[in-house]
Amino acid sequence: MPRRTLFVRIFLWFVAALALLFVLGMLVAYLTHEDFSRSSARGDMEEAFSSVEQPALEMLAAQGPSDAMSYLRKEGHKHRMFLLLLPLEGDLTNFTPGPPSFPLARIRSIALTLEPGTSEFSFNRPFSLLLKRVEIRGEAWVLVGARMMPPLIPFHSENPWRSIFQIILILLVGAGACYWLARHITQPVQGLQHTVSGLAEGDLGQRVSEAITARRDELGDLARNVNVMAARLEEMVASQHRLIRDISHELRSPLTRLGLALELSEMKDSPIDKGVLFERMERETHRIRSMVNQLLDLSYMETAKRQVNEEVIDLPSLLSDIRNDVLIEAEHSHCGIILATPDAAIMNGRMDLLRSAFENVIRNAIAYTEPGSDVTVTLKLVGEQFALTVTDMGSGVPEADLHHLFDPFYRVDSARARETGGVGLGLAITERAIRLHGGTITATNRQGGGLCITILLSVPGK
Repeated sequence: MPRRTLFVRIFLWFVAALALLFVLGMLVAYLTHEDFSRSSARGDMEEAFSSVEQPALEMLAAQGPSDAMSYLRKEGHKHRMFLLLLPLEGDLTNFTPGPPSFPLARIRSIALTLEPGTSEFSFNRPFSLLLKRVEIRGEAWVLVGARMMPPLIPFHSENPWRSIFQIILILLVGAGACYWLARHITQPVQGLQHTVSGLAEGDLGQRVSEAITARRDELGDLARNVNVMAARLEEMVASQHRLIRDISHELRSPLTRLGLALELSEMKDSPIDKGVLFERMERETHRIRSMVNQLLDLSYMETAKRQVNEEVIDLPSLLSDIRNDVLIEAEHSHCGIILATPDAAIMNGRMDLLRSAFENVIRNAIAYTEPGSDVTVTLKLVGEQFALTVTDMGSGVPEADLHHLFDPFYRVDSARARETGGVGLGLAITERAIRLHGGTITATNRQGGGLCITILLSVPGK
């Protein structure tokens, strides 16, 4: 099936619409002009008859038809019409028939139906006629007023090529306007098509040109949305590539250590005790299993839909349970935990996800706060949201790294993270869990030192 371009279809539609408008315009002009011309022509002819009828009849009676016809021709020029006197009987050879294709037979047939002294008006193309039957010395005559009606489409009978040139010029101008309109609409579409084709072929750097995005219409909105989509797609693919690279890097080290421990355990004269080697292999296996589980959690929360009204969660009670669970780690790090919550704070959501998210943040604060300091956990109502803040007294995070804290495998201090057993997935999982509940999580440096993590969650019914 042959391909039909949008430009050709739009162009043809514009041409068809222009032709339809032209025809409708001519039809409306014809209908309105006909009504106006009818009353105007009759009035002009009746006015002319009132001034020439008596002199023409007197001249016809005294001097004959020839002089009367000459008089009427002159008066007709003044009134911009044809004025004639024709006998109802006899030969018309000696009488000027008026303009070409003058309907003498129709004039006589109409006049024969008239009573002496009465008139009849006829408005049919190409002539408008006013006929009045008169009697002179017993002979029946008809006084005729005739005016050529303009054609529906003006056409120069004396110079037809001029009319043809005008029609061709109108068609060319109309076609040019239609071409410009069609090009004005389809050119941005072609730009969008080029960009989308590039994206489909894998060139994620393709963007719609500024000339199209600057438009203030639906095509401009579409172009801007395509650019936003392309940017997000490029960012998502880059993130996936980075994630695969990070996963490969994180798995390589424990797998290498696991392989070395396995080789040493198989040696008869191994310099390292087999019990130590088995313990090391168990630890590396646990590390790999933990990483895989975290990746599965991250993948689930990336694709899961927002969970609503799954269960009622008492936030103060949840935070108290978490505090009790991490007290041993806090004592090991020589720090305290200060918990401040309201008496009641109820929301709906997934208990397991929120518990994991809150615990990740609190454990992270315990790991990085200075020995002898406190980790402060505060829950309060701010406007129509619950605000949970977890503040430590550590060294904080460089400002340039704050917005990366929730990226998978991101660590400000890689060495220290490995000492704590982390691979940089905890805060990424936390961010997805909070987002899954319609909330937000942000990180800011505390004045005086330390990091402050703020989690905002909507109050039910707000």
